[in-house]
Amino acid sequence: ACCLEHGREFSCGSTGRWHSGAAWWLPFSVRRARTLHTPDIGEVTAVSVRTALAMLSVHSARVIDGKGLDDDVHADSLSPRQLLLASVAVYEDFALQPYALRENLLVDFDTAKLASGTVLQIGNEVRLRLMFQCEACGQLDTRQPGLSKKLGMRRGMLARVLSGGVIRPGDR
Repeated sequence: ACCLEHGREFSCGSTGRWHSGAAWWLPFSVRRARTLHTPDIGEVTAVSVRTALAMLSVHSARVIDGKGLDDDVHADSLSPRQLLLASVAVYEDFALQPYALRENLLVDFDTAKLASGTVLQIGNEVRLRLMFQCEACGQLDTRQPGLSKKLGMRRGMLARVLSGGVIRPGDR
């Protein structure tokens, strides 16, 4: 996953170079010329689709522009919670069972350190705008009593899809 600076969009290609995305306040020629050299922040370790009753681990998922993951219960063009990104570290810190957080993307970086509004590029196609930290709710307590209170604001980050594509474990 490539971290994109808050308020600006950056993407990286296979060369690892970061190119600024459309910044409306800059002339087109300047937007095309700006580059940054920023390391990627980590990778997707698991992908899952949420249904009304279960979490389904998948080898790949189609991400739909402005909607979310294909066949996911939260795929909705009006929702700020089209995807939930959770950190492997939270699972380790709280000794959680798989899918306890009901995340779509399990990542190997700390989502709590990313700012709302950040644009994240995953792979060559998928771009997500991080919305806000997902507050741990009582729904999690049905899986493990007291979990929502223990987690606080560490459940993960909600995101909206800016551009879709296919996402797989191992994508950066």
